[in-house]
Amino acid sequence: MDKEGCMQQIKTELLEENVTNKQQLALLQKLLAEGLKLIENTVIENITCKNLPKARGISIYFPTRRIHNSYHKTLFAKNNRWPEFLETYLRKTAGYL
Repeated sequence: MDKEGCMQQIKTELLEENVTNKQQLALLQKLLAEGLKLIENTVIENITCKNLPKARGISIYFPTRRIHNSYHKTLFAKNNRWPEFLETYLRKTAGYL
């Protein structure tokens, strides 16, 4: 899930919508701009593939059916409770485990 791409899409779609609450729209656009700037300042290297050529931001592992066995071996998975969250989420939403 590419955060930068998601935020850019929201920003673009907001400009195309006929929004009546201009104050809330202005605040949301400001927060999106700040978030995009944070991503730009945080990402130090970017590599893409042919399936996701426009990926430019921060991504996070979020499987939709099951957690790949190799994921539990990663340094990230060993040092936090993200795998536990994913297992709980998948169990409750996709019949995982």
